[in-house]
Amino acid sequence: MRILVVTVVHRPEDARIYFREINALLNRGHQVSFAAAFDSFPVNELDSRIELITITRSSGRKRIKSLLDARRILKSRSIDFDLVLIHDPELLFVASASQVPVVWDVHEDTVAAISGRDWIPNFLKRPLKKLIQKLETNAEKKYSLILAETDYQQRFRKVHTIVPNTVEIKPYIETHPDKSVIYLGSITSLRGAEVLLKVAELIKPNGIKLELVGDCPEPELKNKIEQAQTGGNVIWHGFVPNEQARELLVGKLAGLSLLRKHPNYLVSQPTKIYEYQAAGIPVITTALPHAENLINLSQSGFVVEFDDAESVAERIIELAADRSLWQKLGKNGHQYVMQHHNWNVDQNKFIAALEAALVK
Repeated sequence: MRILVVTVVHRPEDARIYFREINALLNRGHQVSFAAAFDSFPVNELDSRIELITITRSSGRKRIKSLLDARRILKSRSIDFDLVLIHDPELLFVASASQVPVVWDVHEDTVAAISGRDWIPNFLKRPLKKLIQKLETNAEKKYSLILAETDYQQRFRKVHTIVPNTVEIKPYIETHPDKSVIYLGSITSLRGAEVLLKVAELIKPNGIKLELVGDCPEPELKNKIEQAQTGGNVIWHGFVPNEQARELLVGKLAGLSLLRKHPNYLVSQPTKIYEYQAAGIPVITTALPHAENLINLSQSGFVVEFDDAESVAERIIELAADRSLWQKLGKNGHQYVMQHHNWNVDQNKFIAALEAALVK
């Protein structure tokens, strides 16, 4: 297959788009061209087999130019491919410009996410949600859909292929615990950043550090993190490509997922939990339904209440004092995710879904 992958929102080195899906295509011998905002993000050298097409980034209220760019590319270049794979809901506005079948990879509950977008005026949120719902209804009539979460199926009338946002699992390696815990992902208030900073203060007297891996798009919050780093409370790595980020996870006392109680998170499984389990480290997560169920099934960590930094700190200190518990929880998580949430298996569903779209 010849595939044109398009995103105007995500980083070119997005874990799902590049490290999982594009790599899966390349490993099967398919031809990939990738349209993304290469000028807007620092990017390591990508696989030389990929044709890179630079496109304007869509961010905040600056979205019109990126959509015009995407429409131009789809109109002029799509005929060179067998299939177009899009990753952003706003690309549905221009997807009809494609001259070949389109697949939309749905990996966000867009309607629920709107309520957390500060750049959208409150008076526009309700009509915008209705517009997105209409777009989604029309999209499943015209295009093939892949869903990253089972619960996303409730938004659509037809049954669509579920391709979970799982991770590639490597063999378990026994190691020693570090005197640090880690958070992996975008750093925002809704994702529990203030709680993370409070946890850092609480565990510091025990000689335990908090490491943060990811971007912070909120200026005020970014300033707080920088102050915490200056004060020795945290180590902030910034954005790190997926493969390098996974190396940072090894040996940590715990991986933290302290998402707050928000509609967009209630129906999704935090991918970072799979990452922590794959690295063989215990998980501490807030009581979101899917996350809590995963931890209970795998016996791989602790579930805490929302915004409860004290409970998080207590669990971290407990793990630091009990190496056998740390090792047991880490092994349990690795074994469970190896058997049930393994991209080495799930990528077959992804490839099959694209092949099915060709003959739809």
